[in-house]
Amino acid sequence: MLGHPASVFHVDFPAWRAAVHVLLSVVAVAAIVAYVTRSRWASTAAWPIFAATLLVGIYDVVQYGTIGSPTSIWTVLLLLLFALLTRFGPLPPTANA
Repeated sequence: MLGHPASVFHVDFPAWRAAVHVLLSVVAVAAIVAYVTRSRWASTAAWPIFAATLLVGIYDVVQYGTIGSPTSIWTVLLLLLFALLTRFGPLPPTANA
């Protein structure tokens, strides 16, 4: 910013926000593992995870802007692609030997 002094701001995010982001990450990884292991509930879990991440991301932008948000547009788009993949490109079941 030309002509203006530099400034530093510290933003204290609430602890519940971090807990929500950790929970979303853990559940998303669990859904990915379920998809890879060909579990039936992967598609059922992928859509609510996408919706929750989208809502939390919108809340983050409204409250804090885009500073430090783990729910960036890229995260939301990756979860949308994963949800679409579980819906339209399910892995075929494996034959048990």
